Amino acid sequence: MKKKNYDGFVLVLACALIFATLCSCAVPAAAKEIVPDGNYPIWINESGDYNLKGNILTGDVTSGEWAVIINAPDVVLDGGEYIIDGRGPEGSGIENGIWVQGRSDAHLNNVTLRNVTISGFYRNIMYTYADGGAIEDCRVMMSSYSGPYLYHSKNIVITGNNITDNFIGLDLYYSDSNTIYNNIFRDNTKGDLMNAGESNTWNVTGRSGPNIIGGPSIGGNYWARYTGATDSDRDGFCDDPYEVYNDDEGVVFYDMLPLFFTIEPPVPPTTEPTTEPTTEPTRTSSGGDGDDWAGFTSARGSIPAGGWANFTFSNGPITRINLLVTSSVSGALIQITPNNLPPDADAPGDGAVFGVYEISLKYVDNPGECWIYFEIPESWLAANGLNPGDIVLKYYDDGEWKDLPTELLRIEGGKVYFRAQASGFPYFAITETKGGAVTPTPVVTYASAEAEAENTTVTETETEVETTGTVEETTTATTAPDAAETTAPQPSPISCLAAAAAFALVVLVMRRD
Repeated sequence: MKKKNYDGFVLVLACALIFATLCSCAVPAAAKEIVPDGNYPIWINESGDYNLKGNILTGDVTSGEWAVIINAPDVVLDGGEYIIDGRGPEGSGIENGIWVQGRSDAHLNNVTLRNVTISGFYRNIMYTYADGGAIEDCRVMMSSYSGPYLYHSKNIVITGNNITDNFIGLDLYYSDSNTIYNNIFRDNTKGDLMNAGESNTWNVTGRSGPNIIGGPSIGGNYWARYTGATDSDRDGFCDDPYEVYNDDEGVVFYDMLPLFFTIEPPVPPTTEPTTEPTTEPTRTSSGGDGDDWAGFTSARGSIPAGGWANFTFSNGPITRINLLVTSSVSGALIQITPNNLPPDADAPGDGAVFGVYEISLKYVDNPGECWIYFEIPESWLAANGLNPGDIVLKYYDDGEWKDLPTELLRIEGGKVYFRAQASGFPYFAITETKGGAVTPTPVVTYASAEAEAENTTVTETETEVETTGTVEETTTATTAPDAAETTAPQPSPISCLAAAAAFALVVLVMRRD
């Protein structure tokens, strides 16, 4: 009788273990979709994963403070290939972009923004009283005050971001214990950084790349202001640390492993522009063909009439677009959408097609001369029985595909590099046309760091949200271990073993009975 009671207890316990294990291994809920409908702010009030499914263009909204407000913990917002943009006619538009809205008495934990392209707000991104989470793989551009702004926030990982053309790149107001690495800081008017904080970390332990600028190693950040840098051992890091912050009291913070890159001298167009485009880092494509490339956006700040804007793209066959601006603009965006044929259009020719692209230009009226740089793998040419000179960039105009003047620049590292002179927007195709590209011209690569002019007079001042005491700042120069990466939760091996053990107990009891 005792045996029967004991076996019954074991049977119940084993079944409970199986049930609990199945619950712990449940598949996470699917991400929720955010479809903008013109009503702002968009509120995220519940924990979970969210995918943006449309552009948020607030220029036509007459008033408002925020485009998106997150006030729940454990949120991941993925911007996909869409744009969040706040510029509009003078005096209109939403003032700020994305707000992670923690409070001093209720901090928000583990909020991550991923793959967000955001531009044109006063503050593009703001975390207040947040703990944990990340800002990763985002393009944060053309804010009138700050790109990312952390306010009394800690343990945020900021990595893989292009922080460009803002008034201030990154503001860390009373925000400590954050890790900032593998980002691009470029063309931020007042500076790349404000309020460095006393214990933020500017690099992780060096490891193999590729990094955000296509170099071989991951460690610190790319600082466009770091002039005169060298990389004598060719490890992808500058030989000397970068002085991240130096206030009036002489307090210094260091990026111990700043990223170094090899750049190419600009290839002048057939007709020399009045102003030479700024040289950008060499970029590489992420895929072997044009089919798996996600759309990408690049932006530039103020451009004078008759000036050249140089847009760069890091994850597709189109790597750069140089554009002559006929009238001054305060900022410009270019978005490239792959595999998008014009409405009712036929395929671009009878030969092999590497890719079709819609190139959308925003905030620039009546653009002038345009040069498009692209690259394709030699393996794709060989697979289609083509020579490098058989490739041309086509443009869709008046119901037909037309060849554009296409120049073969060089063949290097298993890739073939081209440029073409465009005559309009928005539809293009990289395709086969026998004898399409002209003879290549040699281009010499060399190692250097980019020089940047810093003579802009700044008069704007910032009004803080809250005034407290003075943060005591100390000198730090350390290399931190890698920050924890945000990944989807995986079932525990221990849970699976527990389930197996429980099942074995059930079988044993049944056999004994």
